Amino acid sequence: MATALTAATMVRDSYVEFSPTAWSTVGGSFTFNQERDDKYYIYCEITSTTDADFATFTVSAGSTKIAWRRDLGTLAVTLTSTGATTPYRALIGPLESSRFIGSTGTITVTITSSADASMSGFIGVAKMPFV
Repeated sequence: MATALTAATMVRDSYVEFSPTAWSTVGGSFTFNQERDDKYYIYCEITSTTDADFATFTVSAGSTKIAWRRDLGTLAVTLTSTGATTPYRALIGPLESSRFIGSTGTITVTITSSADASMSGFIGVAKMPFV
């Protein structure tokens, strides 16, 4: 069962506060609702005390007619730990409905890791409204 994430809405010439969701060594599956024409960014963070641990964030290709760019396929981004306790952070996006929206109106992100017990992380979603 996927964990539902709530996107924080960004405002032009301002800032957005959001609370990312923790994930553990085993990774997991996450979904968030997508409104057409809005762009979404996924905040990814990994922390590991072991050098070269990695986590792959995979955004599934869409499965509906709205996702007319779904033939571009999934998007996979791998983050690799440096072995320091300092988190490694990245933003993935912008993600758009024309490629990633599923039949239930959600986007699915799956995290797989190198399964080292010393790895953990956070995931969050920010939405940039269409203007």
